[in-house]
Amino acid sequence: MQYFYWDNQALSLEELLGLDTQASSFLGDVITFLKLWLDGQEVFDIQTSGTTGPPKKIQATRGQLTASASLTKEVLQLEEDSTALMCLSPQHIAGKMMLVRALVNQWNLILVEPSSNPFLNIPQNVNIDFVALVPLQLRQSVRESLKQINAVKMILIGGAPISKSLLDQIKILDAQVFESYGMSETVSHIALRQLNGTSPQANFQTLPEVKIGVDHRDCLHVSHPQITAGKIIQTNDIVDLRSSNTFNWLGRADFAINSGGIKLHPEQIEAKISAFLKPPTQYFISSIPDESLGQKVILIIEGKSWPEQDVDQLLSSINQKTNRYERIHLVKFLPKFNYKVSGKFDRLGTLSNLS
Repeated sequence: MQYFYWDNQALSLEELLGLDTQASSFLGDVITFLKLWLDGQEVFDIQTSGTTGPPKKIQATRGQLTASASLTKEVLQLEEDSTALMCLSPQHIAGKMMLVRALVNQWNLILVEPSSNPFLNIPQNVNIDFVALVPLQLRQSVRESLKQINAVKMILIGGAPISKSLLDQIKILDAQVFESYGMSETVSHIALRQLNGTSPQANFQTLPEVKIGVDHRDCLHVSHPQITAGKIIQTNDIVDLRSSNTFNWLGRADFAINSGGIKLHPEQIEAKISAFLKPPTQYFISSIPDESLGQKVILIIEGKSWPEQDVDQLLSSINQKTNRYERIHLVKFLPKFNYKVSGKFDRLGTLSNLS
């Protein structure tokens, strides 16, 4: 029998739906979605995060969600009666899809309030076949719950870029780790790349029947007969298209920097300098106008200003690891960065606060 694990109890679906939700908004959101699904609702509202343009509310059909859930099961070879951990908000597509996967694929589902380390309150004897995490959750879980992470069969990581330091940690994990590429408009991932094991992948590989291409900006567009209902979804993600079904993600067109006629992608520079700015320090790369270069690269750090000698030492270390075009010319500090309701970093919103 399929079960749902909540608050150290294994419950049937009927028992779960009968729980009191007043003490947990997360549980309330889970039960609300489950009831809508079980009542046969055909269309669901989804909030986008901005991959294809400004954040907006869109609609996805039951058929699209079902097709995506079935494809995940097929590609990752997860059988019925697998046990998955859900630790993402059901208000957003990643959390919704964990519920749909459990229902469509007949998986058992462990429900845990979203936190930086969702493994802290899970008994160590519970076997987990599949979990979807954001990088922050994986990083914290590796630090505090390594044994439980390594016992997971398969980890899907997405929602934000993966730093080099985290990638190095992933490479030595026993659990299989896949980076996902997707968006709300494609109701979860349409491409994966394995990050560890005997055959780590440098590029994303599309799922079966996903068609990809690029526009004049080298920005990816995708389509799938069921998941996008055949519609072409145009993104603002600049990619290096390696073949008809593989690509390397470079960064967002919105954030590209033109310095001395060279196009730079902040996300790639951020990955290079991650060894010098480890969590909990939050930072990102941007630019300011420059008479000679057009734009020059700057580093923005969340928090109080550092002493000048510390900033100089940081720049000296970083600029030895970057090429001359990526050289950081200035460091600025902001007391607090902006974050979206989903928890994702809001780069454009944060830049609007920069004087």
